[in-house]
Amino acid sequence: MDEQQAVKLILASLAAFDGSAQMALEIVNQLEPLFAQLQTRPPQLSEAELRQLEAGYNHLIAVLAAERRNLSKQLSELSGPKQKRIVNAYSKHMKSSMKMTF
Repeated sequence: MDEQQAVKLILASLAAFDGSAQMALEIVNQLEPLFAQLQTRPPQLSEAELRQLEAGYNHLIAVLAAERRNLSKQLSELSGPKQKRIVNAYSKHMKSSMKMTF
């Protein structure tokens, strides 16, 4: 897939973004290889596309950071050991999924 096709796919994903942390993580995982590619050679994208990608990326990172804070808060508020194990397992899953992001 060339750079223009990747950008179109990512911009479509950003437009369809539902606000969930899982979808944010999927889009960030699409964006990071593109950003790495853009650092090694001159971009063939317009300035507007680059700004749109950057703004989308920053928004997604904010969503993931909020989800991380929310999970930490939920974990600290739970009192039952079974509930703590469930939230802790989900938190570990999200942290491992976000490891490359943060």
